[in-house]
Amino acid sequence: MQLKSFLDTHSQIKEICEVPINTALICLVWSDQDIRDQFHKNSDEDLNISRLYSEVINWLNNRHIEKNKI
Repeated sequence: MQLKSFLDTHSQIKEICEVPINTALICLVWSDQDIRDQFHKNSDEDLNISRLYSEVINWLNNRHIEKNKI
């Protein structure tokens, strides 16, 4: 599913995108297939700003581990 289609069907996440930095964060984590799959599994009420920030931290952590071969 494309990000635009996902946002059209998840109003709470679409509202988060009204803040440009949040839009950038959503695009960042959307590039990770595992995170994208988790977003699809959860209901709209589970997808909030706290969850987004948590996923960004997880994504950054995983990227750091991969990059530094930890």
